[in-house]
Amino acid sequence: LESIDGALTWFRAAVGPPGEEVRTAAAEMKQALAQFFQETRAIVKQRQPEIPLRPSRAEPVVLDTLLRASSEVVSLSGLASKLADQAMRFRRALDDAAAQLPLASSPYAQRELDLFVTQFQGRVDLIRQALLQPRSDRLYWVRSERRSGRPLVQAAPTTAGRELQARAFADKETVVFTSATLAVADSFEYFKRGVGLEALSTHEMVLASPFDYLSQALLCLPTDLKDLSDISFLDQVSSVVGEIAEAIDGRTLVLFTSHQQLRDVADRLRVRSSLGGLSVLAQNLDGTRRQLLAQFQEDPRSILLGSSSFWEGIDVPGDALSCVVIVRLPFRVPSDPLQLARSATLADPFGQLALPEAVLRLKQGFGRLIRRQSDRGAVVLMDHRIANRTYGTAFLDALPRAAVHVGHCAEMAPAISQWLARGRDARVSAGDVSAAGLPHLQA
Repeated sequence: LESIDGALTWFRAAVGPPGEEVRTAAAEMKQALAQFFQETRAIVKQRQPEIPLRPSRAEPVVLDTLLRASSEVVSLSGLASKLADQAMRFRRALDDAAAQLPLASSPYAQRELDLFVTQFQGRVDLIRQALLQPRSDRLYWVRSERRSGRPLVQAAPTTAGRELQARAFADKETVVFTSATLAVADSFEYFKRGVGLEALSTHEMVLASPFDYLSQALLCLPTDLKDLSDISFLDQVSSVVGEIAEAIDGRTLVLFTSHQQLRDVADRLRVRSSLGGLSVLAQNLDGTRRQLLAQFQEDPRSILLGSSSFWEGIDVPGDALSCVVIVRLPFRVPSDPLQLARSATLADPFGQLALPEAVLRLKQGFGRLIRRQSDRGAVVLMDHRIANRTYGTAFLDALPRAAVHVGHCAEMAPAISQWLARGRDARVSAGDVSAAGLPHLQA
């Protein structure tokens, strides 16, 4: 609908009111879209599982062979076919009208109109493909948008390997991959499988970090953490975050895996009377990612709460960021459609996919802290599974060999404050960061 309105608005501004043929085609297109998405919304609502305590959580509905054979999706497929026909009529009407107007003599204007139409046509093609001509190497699903409740039709390749082979590797003599988060336990197998390199000849190298983490980073591991399902877990997170931020005058980034938990912690922090004027900046509540990062760097007396996109690709060097709190180990949601599809092809889905993916994500989150050789700060892991699950060792082993503080939640703020005050010679512990080196953390 936005693409249709965009094309009509631009057309009206560039060349004047569209003719009757264009208006009629647009109206029919909008009507077909409204009917299609009304039925799509009904299917999503009907197929939603009951999730205790999370009634607003909208789980995706995968368009698999069984669902496509159901009567409601067969009806939806008929609407998709009608939608494709209406889209062709709308495009022809626009092209015919544009060809007879001064627009045709302006290549720039023609390209701009083509952009609107191509964007719209691509979305219609996705709907048609999802319901009428699905590709075997793609997964299709529908879900409701979290805020607006609008139904969305989405698709993604079940593996990126084939796409990359065709688009990136086929005509190249050499391709170089470089990142701080490609290897898991010094192995590139997870990455190679993900990008389709298993059968190709590769040269691999793991280089040492340029940072002295023993003097630059303090890893804090609380030992009295609540279970993640405990109703008071977020109270504990809020208390630890608040105490740390108060002790170091803000300069704290908190990474979440759940938008709902982010909002809940933000609410708790905002009513905390002892914050002493510190700002709470919450993703999607107080601004965009870019706006919040700019505010955080301008006013370090802040607590920045972020999820998803804040785990990677942000750079806050220097004293503006002194502590990163990681609320949960970053496992992907088990009901994620792509995760389910990719897991179905593996002998050990957890060990081959879920665990290495989460390990790399944790490394990315940890990496937000130290961006320069002059940076210093602390990372706090608030997930009890680090200590009482056998896979906790995989996460700890993947982190840089930093200084370590192990203790109760109440000790975190003073330990971090004291460590930062002592300067680069401060070393709380020079031992192994793994669970093997911390026997009292083992399950």
